[in-house]
Amino acid sequence: MSGRLSGRTAIVTGAGSGIGAEIARHLVREGASVVVADLDAERAAGVARSLEASGATVLACKVDISDEESVVDLVEVADQTFGAVDILCNNAAITSHDHLSRDLDVINLELDVWRKTLEVNLTGTMLCCKHVIPLMIRGGRGSIINISSGASLAGDRVLTSYGISKVGVNLLTKSVATQYGHQGVRSNCLCLGPTITATSPEGVEAFVHSQYDPVLLTPYLGRGEDIAAAAVFLASDDSRYITGQIISVDGGLLAHQPTVVFDPPIPAELPGT
Repeated sequence: MSGRLSGRTAIVTGAGSGIGAEIARHLVREGASVVVADLDAERAAGVARSLEASGATVLACKVDISDEESVVDLVEVADQTFGAVDILCNNAAITSHDHLSRDLDVINLELDVWRKTLEVNLTGTMLCCKHVIPLMIRGGRGSIINISSGASLAGDRVLTSYGISKVGVNLLTKSVATQYGHQGVRSNCLCLGPTITATSPEGVEAFVHSQYDPVLLTPYLGRGEDIAAAAVFLASDDSRYITGQIISVDGGLLAHQPTVVFDPPIPAELPGT
């Protein structure tokens, strides 16, 4: 632990499992006090207990980021407990298989799926920013890390509302950076590619890698710690001159055009050349 975040307090939403839990662990290792916030109170408490066992200062909180009163309560508890919020990691989003399996192409997309996705992924992220930023301005500094997705950077055959909600998160990132930068608040966004975490189901890594191997530029999938390391960098003063940026952490997934293999080979002279 280098202590890059000693004396700072972070709120991480969706920290009861997966990437959010890994980000919370890495922030703690760097010396931050962390509010582990999640819709599932038991999961949040479990992560908090595991961090406390290492001597960390943590607080578990239940939050529904789509409910403004719930967000207000979360921020007030963090402020009353720690006296500041210096880091906000907006990681919470709808990721349940049942919901995502209904997020289809535009013609077949049910309106309730569209509305719920935007209500949580986009409105929820905005609400957390809305109520944390005043505390950051009061303290003279703050770093917001929004977790977005490669789904926001290219179209897909399905996941219409998910991808569009993350497009909104990308622009929200830049809007916050623009509006509050002179008051010491930085805002950046991580667009994730396929990532495996400690809570991923057994066997899923091999399957996912087999699907993405032809298009990734790395010989491996991302892991939770890869995302957490990027989040810690953006939370720390190491990135003090970086704001308003959308950073892909995706193994180069969208850095290139699809590779086309011609069989038989392309003729030496193509028509019209």
